[in-house]
Amino acid sequence: MANDAVSVIGVADALRPEAHELVSEMRRRGWSVCMASGDVTEVTAEVARAIGLQPAMARGGCSPEDKLQMVREITARPAVVVGDGVNDMPAMAAADVSVAVRQGTQSALDRADVALSGDGLMPIVTLLDGARRTMRAIHVNFAISLAYNIAGAALAATGVITPLIAAVLMPLSGLTVTAVALRMPRFGEPRR
Repeated sequence: MANDAVSVIGVADALRPEAHELVSEMRRRGWSVCMASGDVTEVTAEVARAIGLQPAMARGGCSPEDKLQMVREITARPAVVVGDGVNDMPAMAAADVSVAVRQGTQSALDRADVALSGDGLMPIVTLLDGARRTMRAIHVNFAISLAYNIAGAALAATGVITPLIAAVLMPLSGLTVTAVALRMPRFGEPRR
């Protein structure tokens, strides 16, 4: 009886219920999703299957340095790293954008570019959609501003408009850019 097991205790983190939905949605939007975990390879492979990742897209037994190397090897940019612990910090630092999930360690929350304040992972989709819309608005505003200034300079150089009229028209460029930026939906709002 002295060498017989009396009880067994298992400890595990619960899989986030929306993880499969997040992976599916990210793929649908054209993102490549992979997973790096410090857990043993078998556990990582099982979690990968549960959230809809191919086993080749999941790597287990990763040290913080291994995770960092994975981020450095990603050639398709931007690279976004979602993490919750101290062992994720080197990879988060190397990423173009780092996201800390709620209930992560304080150091991960402090290090991250973005910290999710609500429950769940789906706000990551909202974040990336908002970032994409922001970049689109920046490009549109840059094009408007460039075209306006080129046209204004050409009209002023050819004498079509006087310097006084050019000075009056110049603030319209800034107002146009501001109006376009204000039309952009806020994060979390549906597109107009």
